[in-house]
Amino acid sequence: MQLMRYLGLIGLAIFIYIVYSIGPGQIIESISKIDLLLFSLALLTLIPSVLIKAYKQGLLVNAFATRLGIAESAKIWLIGFFFSIVTPGRSGNLLKAFYFADRAAISSGKGLAAAIVERIFDVAVLFLFALLGFVMLSFYFVFQFDLGLILLFFAAFLLLVFFFSKKGLVEFLGKPLFRFFVPKRFVRQLRAGFDQFFEGIAVYKARKRLMLKVALLTILSWIVIIVQYYFVVVALQINVSFLYIFAVMPIVNLLSVLPIAFSGIGTRGASLLFFLGLVGATASNAISFSILILLFNLLLGAAGFVFLARGKKVSF
Repeated sequence: MQLMRYLGLIGLAIFIYIVYSIGPGQIIESISKIDLLLFSLALLTLIPSVLIKAYKQGLLVNAFATRLGIAESAKIWLIGFFFSIVTPGRSGNLLKAFYFADRAAISSGKGLAAAIVERIFDVAVLFLFALLGFVMLSFYFVFQFDLGLILLFFAAFLLLVFFFSKKGLVEFLGKPLFRFFVPKRFVRQLRAGFDQFFEGIAVYKARKRLMLKVALLTILSWIVIIVQYYFVVVALQINVSFLYIFAVMPIVNLLSVLPIAFSGIGTRGASLLFFLGLVGATASNAISFSILILLFNLLLGAAGFVFLARGKKVSF
């Protein structure tokens, strides 16, 4: 955990270097020229984006015969988002499992299953959009982008998903580590959580129609986010098409979840400098875009923090 904290500072260092190199004055000037109407439309898209994600999250939790309403689901999603932006690689998002257990009266193991399955769908759709983006970019430019690395990461991701869907395999390979690292007083509790987690996974495996619905909602939520990005780009008077943003932003978002940055700080800016620079955008505009995306994330995170502070305490 200590290592992850220091890794997160790498992205911050990259961000500070980029801002210093461009000049804060130029970035402020770029933001000051923003079209407020279009920026307001971008802000408004936060509402359907959160509601779609809250509804999708509720479907996963309610698969265990609970009744988590969309308002409560939205609060939990925002709390989870707050945890995600203060941890590298958005790993803190999995803390939602404890809120599922507390607010929806399910076991923490099933809550973890819901949180992980939701994250799997998010990352899987992001990978697929990124692959599509690379293909689309090959039509924009005379040179070809190398798909090998992203295909390798996608294959590794699918292999990891397959591994964690097989209870017997996880149990067989993890038993030596479990015996070595887990104190005896925690064995019974963790064993129960392990069994509950795979009970939850079994429920999802059996409900293929639900999984299809979750997949479609995940795709819809990413499309809404990309529309939001396009409103911001146009508001900053960056001359780029919607299709280009559709191609580029999944790749940018994929890079921003690398565990070397908090909320994508640094990695997002560096990747936007590259991709928007290819179509003639100035460095100050590219970084202004990155800062405004960060602002949106901070607004959602702030809402999550308010719900976290005002709600009853949940034991982790």
